[in-house]
Amino acid sequence: MGGRFSRVQYREHDAAVLGHLVLLTQVWGLDEIAYLSTRLRRLSFNFCLTFQQFEDLVGLRNNPLFKTMLHRWFTTFQNTHSSTIVNGLEFLTALALTTADGKLDEKAGAVFDIFDFDDSGAITRDELGILIKSAVRGLSKATKGLGPRLAALCPMSEVAELTRQCFVHCDLDDEQDLPRTRFILWVKQTPKIVNLLRCFVQREYLSEDEAAVMIQRCSRGMLARREAAERRLEIQLEVEQELSQAAQKIQDVVVTRKKKRERLRQQKVEQFAHHGAVYSFGANSRAQLGHSHLELSRHVASPLLAAFFKNNELRISRVALSETHASAVTSDGQVFTWGAGVPGSFGFLLPPQLHNGSSFSGGGGVIRKQPTRVDDLNDAVIVDSRLGSHHSVALSAGGIVYTWGSGGYGQLGHGDFTVTDENSERSDAIFRSQFDPHTGREYPVIDLPLQLDSSYFEEMRVTQVACGYYFTLVVTEDGSVFSWGKGSDGQLGLGYSDSFRVGFLDPNINGSNFVYIPSPTRIDALKEPIESVAVGGNHVFAVGRAPKRQVFEWGAWKRRGASDARESAFTPLENSALSALSVQQIATGREHALAVTSRVQVSLTVDQFPYRASSPREEEKKTEDESLRTIALCARFGSQPTQLLRAISGSVFALPLPTAEFALGTSSAASAALSAAVYDRSDSHIRSSLTRCTGMIALIDRGASTGCWISLLIDSTRPTELLEIPCVPAAFGPPLNATGVRAQLFYSPERLSSLRLYVRPDEIVGRIAVLDFGQEDVAFDADALDASELIGRLMKSLVSLVKDAQEAGAVAVVILFDFLEADAFALEVDEENDNYKIPAVMIRKSHYGELLLEQLQTPGKRPWSILSSKEDILGKQILTAQKAGAKAVVVAQTRVDPDAIRLGMNVFGPGESEKAPSTSGVKIPVISIPYKIGARMKARLDGVEADDSQCRIALTGSGTLYAWGLAENGRLGLVRSKLGCHRLALFHVDYYIVLLSAKRATSRTRSCFNLDTTALGRRATSSYRTRRSCRL
Repeated sequence: MGGRFSRVQYREHDAAVLGHLVLLTQVWGLDEIAYLSTRLRRLSFNFCLTFQQFEDLVGLRNNPLFKTMLHRWFTTFQNTHSSTIVNGLEFLTALALTTADGKLDEKAGAVFDIFDFDDSGAITRDELGILIKSAVRGLSKATKGLGPRLAALCPMSEVAELTRQCFVHCDLDDEQDLPRTRFILWVKQTPKIVNLLRCFVQREYLSEDEAAVMIQRCSRGMLARREAAERRLEIQLEVEQELSQAAQKIQDVVVTRKKKRERLRQQKVEQFAHHGAVYSFGANSRAQLGHSHLELSRHVASPLLAAFFKNNELRISRVALSETHASAVTSDGQVFTWGAGVPGSFGFLLPPQLHNGSSFSGGGGVIRKQPTRVDDLNDAVIVDSRLGSHHSVALSAGGIVYTWGSGGYGQLGHGDFTVTDENSERSDAIFRSQFDPHTGREYPVIDLPLQLDSSYFEEMRVTQVACGYYFTLVVTEDGSVFSWGKGSDGQLGLGYSDSFRVGFLDPNINGSNFVYIPSPTRIDALKEPIESVAVGGNHVFAVGRAPKRQVFEWGAWKRRGASDARESAFTPLENSALSALSVQQIATGREHALAVTSRVQVSLTVDQFPYRASSPREEEKKTEDESLRTIALCARFGSQPTQLLRAISGSVFALPLPTAEFALGTSSAASAALSAAVYDRSDSHIRSSLTRCTGMIALIDRGASTGCWISLLIDSTRPTELLEIPCVPAAFGPPLNATGVRAQLFYSPERLSSLRLYVRPDEIVGRIAVLDFGQEDVAFDADALDASELIGRLMKSLVSLVKDAQEAGAVAVVILFDFLEADAFALEVDEENDNYKIPAVMIRKSHYGELLLEQLQTPGKRPWSILSSKEDILGKQILTAQKAGAKAVVVAQTRVDPDAIRLGMNVFGPGESEKAPSTSGVKIPVISIPYKIGARMKARLDGVEADDSQCRIALTGSGTLYAWGLAENGRLGLVRSKLGCHRLALFHVDYYIVLLSAKRATSRTRSCFNLDTTALGRRATSSYRTRRSCRL
């Protein structure tokens, strides 16, 4: 009866014998039951007894005192209420098992003897089956609650299987008999039967000597087993440690080699690309990657060298992509094209059989996997090439423009469409008619490159060409911009000019009309000379020349992002936000854009030896006088980067914390210093602290914004630093005000279920309790609950911690929350149960909680802290510094927000964020620098006179990269570093978005080319080396 229920335990009240049978179990022992077994065999050959035979069996037939009792015994063992007989074997087996006499093995032997009908000392397998059935049924009838348990654990249908298992256990065949000794041994080795029989075996008590011997033997055995287990564990740990160390070494070697190979491969790619090699990756559905051996359905995940140019020893200086085809310009002025396009897109004549409709495949046109040279441009030295949807433009070193391809929208710039016909003898026609099987219409095509007349550009040399979908732009040497082609979305920038022509995709279809200009036309609305233009889809950006570098844009606004529903701009409009950033160059796609701007650099020089004319330690003095430089970001208010063309320099006034007068060696002094640092935020204190910054550059800490904060001093740094950590207050308890709660912190690294029960009162009373709460503290299965129920359970658990801390005597509670990457939230309780007298706040551990724990790790140290509500005073400090005559304000970020950001209008108050930056009243530059740089600056300025320091703020070339628009699929390259999980996210700051990772590329298609010699690529790469990340 072992197996699946071998660990089953039986409850005592279930195994209790029926009350009217207790007399039999106490009076009759195993000897009497053996005698009754012999009498049963004589009374009935089939062991079934009538009531009279049952009276004879128990020997009470003529005793009227037991007449009623006999009826109850007989009724108990009846199978049904209408049955007139009972099974004597069930009766005797139940008595043998439940009797108060005998030990476990004796009872097992007594049961065996009942079924040893021939007294041979062995029973057959069938007799064993009868024994099991009789035992189960007898105990089910004789006890109060074993019936249902035994019916589930040992149903009659499994008796045959149990007998087979017993014989297998005893190593017997089915034909052999089961001896008595083996039966008893099987019973004792079957936990299920032993657990059952223990319910009916009287406990045996040992003598003192026997108990002492047994205890000693058990103790020696336990100690020996423990020592052996510990030794095995030590050996196992040593082996696992050796294996782990070996595996770690192997893994380190593999990772190092992999990184080295990847680094070498990347260096090789960058080196080859720098010297004119072309690498392509992405989708190849239209053969635009330039690999002749690559299938069209295959995508390339990593940069792959275009072997054609390498095999032909060609160095590439420019590449261009459209949605269907690509082009490359070599260093010696040749042009190569490839990909998919309509006839005429590639700049050379196709075989005649490819000019009919059967040559088109899937809407992509003619497929050419291998780059092919445009031979008609051999006499010109081409320096740049640009592609539209089905047309191409090339620019020579002499400023001459060549166009070819489809001209159905006037995008080629050769005037009205004069199409040749097969029967026509006209020699002045420059277009050929091409039938489009997809639209069922004909459109004009120029198969070979054709030079544009320079008179279109007023004899000015062209310096740049750019293409949109179905239009073209050029920039001339005097800064003029000319455009031609389709202009339905305002992409030509010509306003609502009378020069527009009207065309139709199909004259028979309503709404198929469009407007276009077939020849180059100057954009007169651009009053400033333009240095470069960038086109994405039907949207255009233009960057003016230095020093103003104004940025203009026009065209389809809907291309700027899915959330922008403004109508198209038909004339250039100045983008004031970008114009203020001193943009060097812009690259744009259909729905996103990148801008490379000038870098704002802050440098600090401190003279450590102001009175020494010369120093013998020239090397040491050179190191000490070396400038500390960093890249900074201008605030959205005040002077912008374009106003920093002339550098600003001056001495540095570092706003100190009001803690220098306190010696922080005692607890009271530390408390007073903290109070001075936190509470001195009044207008009068701000004015008095900044009165001496006249003619200097003020260095100010960012400080706390409006909200609830916990503040404490870090005396391990020089100078002393005020650490302020934001927190979320609970919805119950007293609200935090500017005064807040000042007390020492209490933190226990051990997880305590109750502060009231496990912490001494002198450790917790009157202090702010810092409590950890993580996933290991959750006593329920979070995965099995829905969101609302999970939040409710969490709320109850966290509120109980606050209640326990209040009962322990804490004056406030700070919960470090770390559960399933959830953000901190405000705790809530029912209003009717709101009896909380202390404030409670929550901090997400992975965000700022680790900073707080760093200050609590020193054993025995109880730092003072203030839990209070604060208002942002940075705006007041900036205005006060400006009023005091400061040249500029440098704002050093804090530990909790260490990256430089573009400060917004919210520093002047919560309601000021919607106002225009010009309303701030700030006229001087306000610069944000990273926390680490600010800390290094303050360390260098510590103990130094202001006149011995020199700070310089200036623009230092390109290097800051901004991105805006639609960020789907990570095209903007934004990484939210604060969350620690490198996931794609958008950082919107009003009009535009900053790029954290500067090493990105942009393209209108899903295919990409790595070419280091492109202008934007050069600047983005140099920016990446000097400045890893920055936020707007």
